[in-house]
Amino acid sequence: MSRKLLLIVDMQNDFMPTGALPVPDSDKLITPIVSLSKKYEHVAATLDAHQPDHMSFSAQGGKWPPHCVYNTRGYQLVDGLKVNSQFLKGLFETEGYSIAENAQFMLFAQLFDQIDVVGVALDFCVKACATEIKKAFPGKRVKIIFNLCKAVGKIDRLEFTKEMEQNGVEVE
Repeated sequence: MSRKLLLIVDMQNDFMPTGALPVPDSDKLITPIVSLSKKYEHVAATLDAHQPDHMSFSAQGGKWPPHCVYNTRGYQLVDGLKVNSQFLKGLFETEGYSIAENAQFMLFAQLFDQIDVVGVALDFCVKACATEIKKAFPGKRVKIIFNLCKAVGKIDRLEFTKEMEQNGVEVE
């Protein structure tokens, strides 16, 4: 029997429509992700986590407004999600879109044969997490559940699927 992990990427208050860096319609993912998560033995979440002066913030010359500052309300997971484990990303002085920078997560990921990925933002962190996990674990099945992701920009599903498949990531 294969061990499957549901990885919920960055479903945090600052990425909701009223947050500091809103992802359009991200709030519409909460209920279906909660429903899906009940089918998994283990559910983990990534948390985008930054210091107040992070290099990705516009005040430091980066491209983003301040968001997901560690231990603020915007950093917290949205209400209603129940997860077994949480893993931080983005704390380092790099543009940390992927959870692969977190050594604890990478050790944890070894316990699973399949990792299903949902959340926000499809065109940044979801994509980076899935491709970097697959790169680190070529024998592991990594799948993005497209309908349970939202993007910052417009995504052509066919083009996105092709790109992901070239990286060994399935798109459902």
